[in-house]
Amino acid sequence: NTFSLSGETISVLAKGIGEGTERIELAKKAYHALLSSDFRERDLVDALLAHYAAEAGLHPQAVDFCIRGAEKLESAIRLTEALSLYRLALPLVADKDSERSTHLLSRIIHLLDQLGDRDSFLEYSKLLESAIRDQDQGQYATLLLQLARHYSSFDEFERSLELTKQALNIPSSHLSVDEKALAFQSLSYIYLRTGRATEAIEAAKNSLRVWAVTKRKDKMKDALRNLAGAYYLEGDYVNALRFIRNSSKCDKPSRGKLPSSTFSTNIGILYMESGDLSTAGRALQRGLQQAQQSKRLLSILESKANLCLYHQYCGNLRTSASYYFEIIEPAVLNGYRHVLHAAQLSHAENLARCGQLEPALQLLESAKTGLRLLKNEASLYWGELQTGLVLFHVGDYRESLGHLMKLSSSLANRCYRFQESLCQLGIVSNLIELGELSDCAER
Repeated sequence: NTFSLSGETISVLAKGIGEGTERIELAKKAYHALLSSDFRERDLVDALLAHYAAEAGLHPQAVDFCIRGAEKLESAIRLTEALSLYRLALPLVADKDSERSTHLLSRIIHLLDQLGDRDSFLEYSKLLESAIRDQDQGQYATLLLQLARHYSSFDEFERSLELTKQALNIPSSHLSVDEKALAFQSLSYIYLRTGRATEAIEAAKNSLRVWAVTKRKDKMKDALRNLAGAYYLEGDYVNALRFIRNSSKCDKPSRGKLPSSTFSTNIGILYMESGDLSTAGRALQRGLQQAQQSKRLLSILESKANLCLYHQYCGNLRTSASYYFEIIEPAVLNGYRHVLHAAQLSHAENLARCGQLEPALQLLESAKTGLRLLKNEASLYWGELQTGLVLFHVGDYRESLGHLMKLSSSLANRCYRFQESLCQLGIVSNLIELGELSDCAER
């Protein structure tokens, strides 16, 4: 039989072996006894060795076993236990060993991102930013971009953008081709998440141009997915589907590495918009399963938000609502505002279809307030469009018309063709109800 103990339990065992000098001596004996023993469950032994070495004052050995044990736990998707070992190791690293401290901080932040622990992430990210300043130019850009990516996960887009631009401003003599491509890729992701489709397309294409120089097609998948996402925002589903399929061709899964849920969820939504609902449903459900296997909270919530939209699209309003209520609490607690507001827009449509028009308008106002703070242009346009259409169903045709006319002016010089088409149809519906048929004919 196999068994495992949490990091907290192991810590209690290690600390419960005596007091003062006696405890240090007992810890040393336990450490050397374990070191010479043959245990089948090496993950557990590494964790015990790490804790006993720490108690015995054998800090270099403790750090080595922490890192080795944590890496094994990460590969087994035992993220909380891996995190506890990295955290144990950090204060034990020698003061002059900044490279190892930076490595530990980067792993801690990665796992906090995976687990969705926003408060701890913000605490450790400050430590990593301070450590980055002491790094040589060879690692500086890579670390900046890693940190930028994690800030984006928690919707800290302004800070993510600052760090990405810092990386791009590094002299070319100290910025590798790969780092330049990743910087543009990071930029496209930030613009995509903040609903700036045109800028996202430009940055993604810049990334692809740089990757093309390296002839590393396997590295292009994320830039291609960002490009597909930006075309989706614009309502250009043909191009979006083309680029998401191209990203799949570049994605070579590594042995032992779980497949990312991103491709399944993205292509599922595009199949939905193309009318292939059965294929869309299978892809989206597969994406949720992959996200759950990875235990990455953000990926799980994004998958559920897409399923909320999908079931609303299919008319399964009860199922859509159940996904919405699964999303809202963890999204609020962990600061995933873009997920929260996307789910709010979907659920507002559920409410409107059930005839609950006032609650729908209230939820839309809440979502739009948040989207303004995020400066998410594309999603805000959707919220304004939904508001205008709900006002139509309320019977306030004049208010609805004014709202949609204002939105139409905003969309006129933008690239959101699908939203603009729906807006025009909404204007026509209001004009018909108001009997203004001459204006309607002009539309």
